[in-house]
Amino acid sequence: MVNFSEETKEKMRHSAHRGKNHHKWKGDKVNVDGLHQWISRYKQKLDKCEICGSLQDKNGKTGLELSNITGNYERNINDFQWAHHSCHVNYDIENGLWGNSHIDYKKRRCLMSP
Repeated sequence: MVNFSEETKEKMRHSAHRGKNHHKWKGDKVNVDGLHQWISRYKQKLDKCEICGSLQDKNGKTGLELSNITGNYERNINDFQWAHHSCHVNYDIENGLWGNSHIDYKKRRCLMSP
């Protein structure tokens, strides 16, 4: 394993080849998994579910996942919330987002409108 100096690490963090300048940047054509990965990098993870407000769900599970709030899959960290899986599913069903037509879950990609 290579041990980089703090100066080198700082240069790498601010590299011109990150984000929009990276050769693999897909912008709004990112797939669902890629978007969730990007959001999780920039949205602070909380200890509590943003839907039910508790540490554990009804089954005693503590894991949290990203849940899209509006059904619009865009690079907007404010359009995502950290939630228990069960709370996430219930939220999507109650808000008409379950089986949302612009998401192809089999292929796990966003079908963005042009």
